[in-house]
Amino acid sequence: TPQNSRWASLLCSLSVASFVGYQLYKQYVRNSAMHALDYTQYKPVLTATSPGKLILCGEHAVVYGVTAISTAIDKKTSITIFMPKTPAISPHAATLILKFNFAELRWNMFDLSQMRQAHDDITAELLASLYGKNEWITPDITLTPLQPVNPHAKLQRTEHQLLSLKQWDKQITIVFLYLFFKRQFASLWSDTFFLTHGILLELSSNIPIGVGLGSSAAWSTVLSGAIYYFYDYMVTQSRRRPLQKSATMCMSKECMQQIWNLAYEAETINHGTPSGIDNTTCLYGGYLKFKNKREFSVVNATTTT
Repeated sequence: TPQNSRWASLLCSLSVASFVGYQLYKQYVRNSAMHALDYTQYKPVLTATSPGKLILCGEHAVVYGVTAISTAIDKKTSITIFMPKTPAISPHAATLILKFNFAELRWNMFDLSQMRQAHDDITAELLASLYGKNEWITPDITLTPLQPVNPHAKLQRTEHQLLSLKQWDKQITIVFLYLFFKRQFASLWSDTFFLTHGILLELSSNIPIGVGLGSSAAWSTVLSGAIYYFYDYMVTQSRRRPLQKSATMCMSKECMQQIWNLAYEAETINHGTPSGIDNTTCLYGGYLKFKNKREFSVVNATTTT
């Protein structure tokens, strides 16, 4: 009958769709496996960690110069920098990799170097890209399969989805490259060892996104610190010897101020005109009494004033 024919056609269509979907999924998993990093080919250089933050009082008033109180929390963002043990197979094949647990972003080192040489102020070009005035540098993006956090949940925002929300993929890219292209790190891009080996930065975080716990400030701070110390590691030739295991290899006021400056610049890309309390708390940790960028102090929680 015509009705049975329609049902048969529908079932056939569903069967074909299921088969095609399954084949695409297998190809997706296969491609992900092909891009999997072989960590035996890399050596760890350093790890930087930054806590999230919570503003206890004065969150909005601090913008108007009123003193606010904040604290670091036990949620953290970390970046580990790795370098390949051997140069790339050809001078133009080295890569700059930013790895999350859900994706890998890859750029060709030679292309980045060429683009940097082609612009007087590459950071200005990157900022223009953020606001749609120019094409931004698109990385090769590999998404890795994820197991759902709660397999019984009907609705959940996975990290795959969060990567696309509010142009997170674009914003992360711009902040990342903006810091790497800062003039104070210019000599990196003429370092043959750096350009022929490449670099891998692996990010991990358990700070919830978009709930006021400093996920973007921790990202800005930890990335600034990691690049700052990596630059020191490269240009001072300390790559010829192991880095100090202590995380306090340079905690002078000047070092901290330079990392703060970088993190604050990154935060202006994320938020426009931030007060600075977020990245200051993420950098110094502990409890913080903050009035403005020049007036703040780390306070002892056991004392009362």
